[in-house]
Amino acid sequence: MHAGSFRSSRVEQHLYPNALLDATSESHQTNMYENVTDSDWHLIKCEKFVSLALRCRLSRPASQHTIIQVSRHVPVPAGITPMLRPLLPSLASLVALGLSAAALASPVQLDLPAQALSRSLAQLSQASGMQISVDDQLLASKQAPAIRGSLEPAQALNQLLLGSGLDAQVQGNAARVFQPSSGGSMTLGNVDISAQAGIAGMATTEGSGSYTTGSMSSATGLPLSIRETPQSVSVITRQRIEDQGMNDLNDVVKYAPGVTLRKFGSDRQQFLARGFTIDNLMYDGLPTIVSTFTLDTISGADLALYDRVEVVRGATGLMTGAGSPSATLNLIRKRPTATPQVSVTTSAGSWDRYRTEVDASNRLNDSGTLRGRVVAAYDTGNSFVDERDKERQTFYGVLEADLNESTTWTIGASKQRDDATSDWGSLPSGPNGENLHLPRSTFLSNDWAYWDRENVSVFTDLTHRFDNGWSSKLAATRIWAESDMYSNYLTASGTGYGQAAGEYDTTDVQTSLDGSLSGPFQLLGRQHELMLGVSRREEKFDQKGGFYGSTPVDIYTFNPNLIAKPDPATRTAYVNQNTATEEGVYAAARFNPIDPLHV
Repeated sequence: MHAGSFRSSRVEQHLYPNALLDATSESHQTNMYENVTDSDWHLIKCEKFVSLALRCRLSRPASQHTIIQVSRHVPVPAGITPMLRPLLPSLASLVALGLSAAALASPVQLDLPAQALSRSLAQLSQASGMQISVDDQLLASKQAPAIRGSLEPAQALNQLLLGSGLDAQVQGNAARVFQPSSGGSMTLGNVDISAQAGIAGMATTEGSGSYTTGSMSSATGLPLSIRETPQSVSVITRQRIEDQGMNDLNDVVKYAPGVTLRKFGSDRQQFLARGFTIDNLMYDGLPTIVSTFTLDTISGADLALYDRVEVVRGATGLMTGAGSPSATLNLIRKRPTATPQVSVTTSAGSWDRYRTEVDASNRLNDSGTLRGRVVAAYDTGNSFVDERDKERQTFYGVLEADLNESTTWTIGASKQRDDATSDWGSLPSGPNGENLHLPRSTFLSNDWAYWDRENVSVFTDLTHRFDNGWSSKLAATRIWAESDMYSNYLTASGTGYGQAAGEYDTTDVQTSLDGSLSGPFQLLGRQHELMLGVSRREEKFDQKGGFYGSTPVDIYTFNPNLIAKPDPATRTAYVNQNTATEEGVYAAARFNPIDPLHV
């Protein structure tokens, strides 16, 4: 059970069809195109002809348009063009309204089962091209009857709303679903989502241009808005990742409120929140342990393959097991799209830093029930610190299949490899903490030092949506992380500074399993929400290596190329092995005793 808050605002959703209206003007003789928006209609004079063309593109990405061109070429005497120009906006509106009315007056063939009303509305929007606006709170747990046959969109909409207590107002190609009220009018805020994604699509941030998400479940397992979530939460969306040039998880921790990044040299870091170390990460809601040594092995996740990162400050024992008072970071992977999209992003910076990302997604069959996505990223560069360089390669692939109208199966894998010339620690201070004024380019490690890491993960989940509004999900993920390190760190004594070395081979294998069931239920005449789940996670950590004694160095004249690699015979052996298993049963409920109170 969790405490909620009073609601004072509503959110309206727009269920768009699979395709959008866009318009262009085509010159009859020059084959020249000019873009036309809702308010900008261009009249092109070409010798004696005036051409007005309308191209229809329904709301799918620009990479795939459904185009209808209607051209009328009318001989116009010279000098008449300026007289016609003021009439073009009205002509355009009449043409568009005529097309919309004609399209919506035509019956569409429907075969919708009895299911959640939100899903039926999305499917009607997709099939008919009708834009439907609806308050998401009104759709919660409401069911729609089955409808079959050839129906006009407005007629089908009315049948879907039978028994729901809702009404609809249709105007042109748009419809508004609302709850009749005896007094006054209702003002709704707007949030746009696609018909294909349905209500659940509100959580995805890619392509939204937004710095927030419609819902998140990292804290309670229930899909709640940020305002409704009973913990301090925030989200780093895809748009913000791109706008601020974030490349990996370290960048997220730098910019996210309430969490802190602490560096121990070039490639070692620690995440902190509320004075405690963050020792839990989640991938698509499945927890992963990131203790001090584990974080050394699980390299900073490249953000090329993630839609967003959700941050929950405070304990998250409900979702992660042994809760920590710090915070939890939940990395949500990108998913395939049913429409083609390809993006290539490159960047370059100081000290020979270069980065390239390639992201491609599309449906893999004609019906769109099988979809795939691949992402690749390559990042390389040096540093303002002498001798320091790094190289990162990231690959990601995911398949998503609709086994039927209610069941979706997803499977994917990723691999990330980081190779770096690294060092431990940072520039030293004097005996009394004073600044030694060393150049910032000072490198106090050696040219033979390295830190190579490789992470491979596979994941799968199976989601089923029941007709009564409930849904179930089975999910699993496994991560294999390996690290090969040979690095140095400074030591200090009363006689000066020394350099010590450490050599470690680390393997960390983590497995997380989760099964959950969630949905609405009725109690005392009110509708509430319930989520039940079971989870299991296991970690096997194995680290072997050793460390070497300290060699005196002069930090002012230090040369990384002059110190030889230590003799393995002088190494002091080190072994760190452990296995951890955690199993749990969890539940969360959201009660609605009175409007607008949720507990």
